[in-house]
Amino acid sequence: MSSYKVEKQILKDENGLNGSITHFVHDNVTNMFYVGAVNRIFKLSKSLELQQQLVTGPEPDNHLCTGSGCDGKTKELTDNYNKILLIETNTNGNDRLVGSLIGSGPTLCTTMKSYYGGRISGVIGAQVQPAIVFQNTALNSVTLTTTSNFTVAFLGTSNGHVKKIVIENKTMAKEYDQELVIDEGSPINQDTFYDFDHRNLYLTSQRLVAKVPVENCGQYASCTTCLASKDPFCGWCTLENRCTLKSNCFMADQSSDRWKILTDCTAIDNISPPMASSTEDITLYMSIIDIPRDSNYSCVFDFGDKQQATPVSSWNFGISCKTPQIFSLGVDFGPTGSKNATLSIRSEETRKLFVSRFFTFYNCGSFSSKSMVMERRGPHLSKIDKAELVMCTYTTIPAKK
Repeated sequence: MSSYKVEKQILKDENGLNGSITHFVHDNVTNMFYVGAVNRIFKLSKSLELQQQLVTGPEPDNHLCTGSGCDGKTKELTDNYNKILLIETNTNGNDRLVGSLIGSGPTLCTTMKSYYGGRISGVIGAQVQPAIVFQNTALNSVTLTTTSNFTVAFLGTSNGHVKKIVIENKTMAKEYDQELVIDEGSPINQDTFYDFDHRNLYLTSQRLVAKVPVENCGQYASCTTCLASKDPFCGWCTLENRCTLKSNCFMADQSSDRWKILTDCTAIDNISPPMASSTEDITLYMSIIDIPRDSNYSCVFDFGDKQQATPVSSWNFGISCKTPQIFSLGVDFGPTGSKNATLSIRSEETRKLFVSRFFTFYNCGSFSSKSMVMERRGPHLSKIDKAELVMCTYTTIPAKK
């Protein structure tokens, strides 16, 4: 299960009982949320902190009459379900509904500009081919958004879960990631909203309000897992070496190599020569897949307890750099005569190591003869051993007589 940090606020009445939520609205001017429940209206901040609540019932009523027509008629206490919550902002920026609700004399019906000309209720039928079908699952809510080149839908289910899908076209959609459990067994209500920047989805069940991040890119620690997730919000920020939203990746719009979502991960494809002598000053030529060309880099050689960086130059297929002064580092080659280092490319822009590969250094001075190489390595040689053997055959210090 994905480690989404879902914030929740359980709403209760004066007796400590879970409230039965019936309606949910968002004031897109103040970024406040209003929750209608049986005999209660709650005002919440964007972080789901309870700001105020108002008791709206039960009230004396007679279902056979309305207004002045009920004068003298028998009334009984009737629950107020608060299914109509509309917000209108007047010219001085005050929220008229909030003032009347939280103040004196609640007004449960008012108008909202975006509702003008809209239908109050009704059903318009349409017959289309489904883009995706879920077996044994009823969908209660659909909330759409867009990111990069994708249309994304969050689907609330009758059992309190949220599914995430990418809509590819009119007849094709795919579910990604695992569904989130919001309130097990309690249906998700149809009213759902995004905050101002569409970073969080707000929704309700019968008893709680939830704030759900639309992405959790930080859970992916590598480029491979980031791209394999197929999360339309997440891409690999190459020079920062992290999975993140495109908007959080510096200069992502300048180059597709800086923020990857559909292409391959940046990688060192080839190093020439494939290994180097510890006593020689050698230039390494690296073919690198999709390295951003608009930045500066260094090669960092890591021998475990010692590191050294060397400057980088560009060439047609990637970058090149000199090998380090190994003996000045005091690297111990031991009896094998070779040492594996981690060769990483560091962005001078972010100071992050963002792509790495093992590289072998050999020290021919550790061997006095070809037979000593065979004696130390044994009869079964790897490709690297054989390459070292060939190189050291021509540079080996003669055996003492």
